[in-house]
Amino acid sequence: MSEMRRPQDFFKALYACMVWVTSAYLAFFMVVYAYCGKWVASPALGSAGLTIKIIAYAVAIPGMIAGAMICVHTVAKSLFVRLLKGSRHLTEDTPIHWLVWLACTFGTGLIGWILSEAIPFFGSLVSLIGALGFGPLGICIPAILWFAMQRQKADRARHSTYSVGTLLHGLVFVLGLFVTIGGTYANIVEITHPYQAGKISAPFTCRDNSGIVG
Repeated sequence: MSEMRRPQDFFKALYACMVWVTSAYLAFFMVVYAYCGKWVASPALGSAGLTIKIIAYAVAIPGMIAGAMICVHTVAKSLFVRLLKGSRHLTEDTPIHWLVWLACTFGTGLIGWILSEAIPFFGSLVSLIGALGFGPLGICIPAILWFAMQRQKADRARHSTYSVGTLLHGLVFVLGLFVTIGGTYANIVEITHPYQAGKISAPFTCRDNSGIVG
């Protein structure tokens, strides 16, 4: 929002983006689940036939690179602003400006690559972090904030207000608890069972996981 030319258009962009993203994700997940179910490979593109997998990876790689760059940019920019906050180098085109910016971007990418290669169950670890982070922060807290705002409105109106929104946000809060607790447990099981079965390879392995070979 802070970088938009017209910040008042934020919600228009948000609604359009969420409709498209939600529709695309639901369509993809439902198709994969219908044809693969619990036998889906990781990554999911490995579940398709050989020809489809090659085509799908060729199409998906630019998007994967763009997605990774967005993540790198977000972290790098946060570090960049914190490091140069209050300095003229934050906004001026100086050698220090570019040196710090390149160090933040390449350093973030390097750390991400090392972690993804050094941790053999990186996918499950990301899911675990998502359950522990997104559950409470992305689902529970927004519901709590809504209740806090409703309480302020009720205090000003000097009476309690209950609506469909109250029920829906209560359900959202319960959903956040389910994602946090159930997701954490499921991912811990997902990490420990392959170790016990000897299916997790060593760090920095070159073993193919695309599902194309073999």
